[in-house]
Amino acid sequence: MNRFRNISWTTIILVCIFCFPAGVVLAILKETTPKIRSKRKRNKKRVNALKVWGWILTVIGAICIIPAVTENIQDIWVGIVIAAGGIAMLVVAYIKEGQHRKFDEYLNVIGLQNITKLDSICAIMRRSRKQVVADLELMMKKGYFDDCYIDHSKGVFVLPQVFTAPPVAQKRKHSYAAKCPNCGANVIVTNGEVVRCEYCGTPL
Repeated sequence: MNRFRNISWTTIILVCIFCFPAGVVLAILKETTPKIRSKRKRNKKRVNALKVWGWILTVIGAICIIPAVTENIQDIWVGIVIAAGGIAMLVVAYIKEGQHRKFDEYLNVIGLQNITKLDSICAIMRRSRKQVVADLELMMKKGYFDDCYIDHSKGVFVLPQVFTAPPVAQKRKHSYAAKCPNCGANVIVTNGEVVRCEYCGTPL
């Protein structure tokens, strides 16, 4: 997949001229295919690039559609295709933005706070164990966690001896009720902070 990152914008523009839908697909693949060890700053640039191109194409498509409706209805498909390409880019950009925001939260919990027990990660992230495992496997595949693995028998996410998490954006703190994965007691948890159950001492 990394081969899509090597496609030049000149090539993509030429493809757009001769086959616009194919050019849009290449642009999306180029901006969403991660390089090895890509991190938050680079991902943010890609999402912003997709948003800019998405809005540009959507506006151009709308400009083409309006006169076609009143003058030559047969030419309306050109504007529709361009607008559809722009909307597709915007959809992909906002999906990726949400994914990167979620990855930032994992980096904060695991990389900065050193919380590696899967049950504790599930409680803090408010996601099921199956979802957390899938998210962590995806992050490892994308290069966020190097030389890490999930030990299912012990229920922990194993980090290398030396691990430095990339910088993440500061999150607004908020509190919510969560159940202790060990004893089941209700505990007030603050987002981004480690709280221990007052009954059994399990970190949440």
